[in-house]
Amino acid sequence: MMSGLHSSINTHVSAGFEDPFTRKFITNTTYFYSKVGEHEDRVKNLYMIYAAVLKSVSLLEQAYQKQVYVVNNKDENAKVKQIAAQVFQ
Repeated sequence: MMSGLHSSINTHVSAGFEDPFTRKFITNTTYFYSKVGEHEDRVKNLYMIYAAVLKSVSLLEQAYQKQVYVVNNKDENAKVKQIAAQVFQ
């Protein structure tokens, strides 16, 4: 699990890498390949952590569907509940 989390962090870092010269965020594929992509075990662990998160979210779906969302306005309550339901579609 820890290796999968570490791979996930490195993947996110490589996706939002700040270019020191232009100060713009770019995708650094060299960093990604050196830290994750060239290591089969890290890619497998990244997949495992993705599967674990996906399973966890699917197990929580019923709880989120039953959750009472309270905002100060009835129209807003319905809108929030509708948006929450769309997450699981």
